[in-house]
Amino acid sequence: MKLLLIEDDKPSLHALEATLKMLGFDSEAFSDPEEAIARFQSGNDFDVVITDLKMPKLSGADVLNKIRSMDSIIPIIIITAHRDHPQLNTDLVFYKPVDINALVKYLKSFNSRKVSDNSKTTEVKI
Repeated sequence: MKLLLIEDDKPSLHALEATLKMLGFDSEAFSDPEEAIARFQSGNDFDVVITDLKMPKLSGADVLNKIRSMDSIIPIIIITAHRDHPQLNTDLVFYKPVDINALVKYLKSFNSRKVSDNSKTTEVKI
């Protein structure tokens, strides 16, 4: 399973990427959401997108909308420290600090390119 990771806080991004790699997940990590979107657009070989919500250049909601316009079925997970987020067209919302075991459980449940019901978002409050 290949993951696209987007997080503007570089230490958090590197920690998440290293942890997921140690657990057997392949990923590409970006601290710049515009670069991540360009990479996604250049050849989507990702199974799941994981993005932060609050970022300076583009918000996670903007990233979500741009990726959904290119691929309406890819599972997208939002990770945020902010509980007052708007309703999002995403598969899951994880609150920081993220429980890696719960995240891995959900990643494994997606399998490859699972069609999601975009009208329902699962919030994981840890």
